[in-house]
Amino acid sequence: MPDTPLTPPDPPLVHAAVAAILTPAPVEGVCEPYSVADRWSILLTQRRSTTAYGGYWELPGGKIENDESAEEAAIREVREEIGCEVVALGVLEPIEHTYEHARVRLSCVRCELAAGSPAPKDIEVQAHAWRRLSDLPWDTFLPGNVRLVTALCRHLAG
Repeated sequence: MPDTPLTPPDPPLVHAAVAAILTPAPVEGVCEPYSVADRWSILLTQRRSTTAYGGYWELPGGKIENDESAEEAAIREVREEIGCEVVALGVLEPIEHTYEHARVRLSCVRCELAAGSPAPKDIEVQAHAWRRLSDLPWDTFLPGNVRLVTALCRHLAG
């Protein structure tokens, strides 16, 4: 029998939802012509140092539970991670991404802060920040989220 190398099995597919919480960004000081990425700010969270990709920035979110829609999961995860209330405005086409430790199907839920929502706070994250879409920390941005933000910018451009 010939020797065949053993290949590790693919990790199971995890379904997750992330919230793209957007707010219009002021364009003062931005050179014209403005791009879509100049016109919007997005709320980012930083992963705790004790997790995989610790210190990396991402969109808030997490695993979709069995009885949840992507919208419901994104709303719940935002509440748990940063204490905000959001309104879901729609879901972009999911993307799949394989990390060394996991394979994920990510549904990006476009959101806005709900009227009267508390300000974000660091509950289950290391930090949070509002960043203009044109000024994201790409060198420390979770790889699967890069594809989502790219798709989000295309969606916003119409």
